[in-house]
Amino acid sequence: MSNTAKFICFATQKGGSGKSFLCMSTAAALFKRTDYKLLVIDADFQQTVYKARELEEDEEVEGFDIIPFNYETDDINALIKYAQDNYDLVLVDTPGRLQGSDIQMLLAVSDFVITPIVAAAFDISSTMDFAATISDLKDEFGFELYGVLNKRDQTSEHKVIEQLEFSGLKMFESNLRYLARYKRLSSLEEVVTEDKKFDEFNLYYQEFKKKCKIK
Repeated sequence: MSNTAKFICFATQKGGSGKSFLCMSTAAALFKRTDYKLLVIDADFQQTVYKARELEEDEEVEGFDIIPFNYETDDINALIKYAQDNYDLVLVDTPGRLQGSDIQMLLAVSDFVITPIVAAAFDISSTMDFAATISDLKDEFGFELYGVLNKRDQTSEHKVIEQLEFSGLKMFESNLRYLARYKRLSSLEEVVTEDKKFDEFNLYYQEFKKKCKIK
């Protein structure tokens, strides 16, 4: 676990789970609603969070710091040390795998890991496999592990998965539906606003802060 900055990883091996947007929207809400010095490490191969910031540069949008990680040229230990020394909160958008020394180092310093769960019939098996693997890493590294039901719809799979007890994976009570506003960067400002007390994203955000022990 980290000695200074609090590290929170967003991790899943399933593409299309909304992992990067969940990381980005959570970071945006923390930036707007708290005074913590915040960094996002974009360690996903697609670097969705970093590219989204690049699209905003011409609009001079004030935001949280983002550092893209290059697996071929960057030093993960140096980046972790820099983050620990200069930030209060570090959110990490991880790639869709858990193998590799760089990923292991990020998980080793993590205080919390958040896994978005999409409960389509063809996703459940791979989700179970991922939950078992990351649960083993949880035992090795000591981070707290949570699942968030994301892209919820009315299918029977979602009703079933809410009842599942993943090995070591504690589920959020709040969840996020499969809505158009979670697909568009242009709607991010609307999503993270705090004036909608019982909005589903606000309920998720408040639970996120509580579970990750953020005041």
